[in-house]
Amino acid sequence: MSKLTKLSLTAFCVLFSTQVLTLETEAREEPNQEIAVVREQSTQILWMNEQKRLDADIGMEVMNRLTVANDRIVNVFGDDGAFVAQTDDNTGQVFIKSTPENLQKPLSLTIITENGSTQDLTLNPRQTKAATIILKSPYKNKATAEDALLPGNLSTQASLQEQEIQVLRKAVLGELPRAGGKYVAPKRKSHFLKIKHQMRLQAGNLWVDVFELKNISREPQVLLEKTFYQTGDRAIALSGQSLAPGEQGLLYALVEY
Repeated sequence: MSKLTKLSLTAFCVLFSTQVLTLETEAREEPNQEIAVVREQSTQILWMNEQKRLDADIGMEVMNRLTVANDRIVNVFGDDGAFVAQTDDNTGQVFIKSTPENLQKPLSLTIITENGSTQDLTLNPRQTKAATIILKSPYKNKATAEDALLPGNLSTQASLQEQEIQVLRKAVLGELPRAGGKYVAPKRKSHFLKIKHQMRLQAGNLWVDVFELKNISREPQVLLEKTFYQTGDRAIALSGQSLAPGEQGLLYALVEY
């Protein structure tokens, strides 16, 4: 069994279904390196799953932005008279607001994208500012990701550890396809965290199990890769190094099948 590779991929931090604050920023060349200026609106980043209805919060009496990364929304379906929708044909984004009669009622929507993805959503109105909901697909660049990560296509000069880092990096960036077939969702436990399996990704003869972490304690929790290691893991990566009370993050576990 290979030794656990300790990784810190905070430069590729991804948030799963968490409430964060979008900032009006001055972007540098790297998209993850931004200078915060003003707190403006609530942003939620969700991984698409056609077999599951996703929940998100929206602001009441305001237009909320809904977009799909690397894709365009072409249709939005929902109850007549429950919401108002405006579509930006240039970007494929949709702006949604509840009607006055439905301000406090959840909206049940289904979106269809230009690339053929379908996602069911439940949008819960809150007394907040306008929300931005960004949907990401685990099938982004599926063919490219599958080809690039077959054992014969990884750099022959790269060490085993470097190859594992490449696979985890692509998992964090959403460039790996979901694993096919049926499997029993693995379980992990932690005293201060709620850990829930979200999906399994595939790269050649490797799997990456993705877990949602939520701090259920009243104190900030420092996260260390080694504390999540269990038998069968080849490498571990975290979306961040700490979680505030109630905050969520992601754990990526690289395993071989």
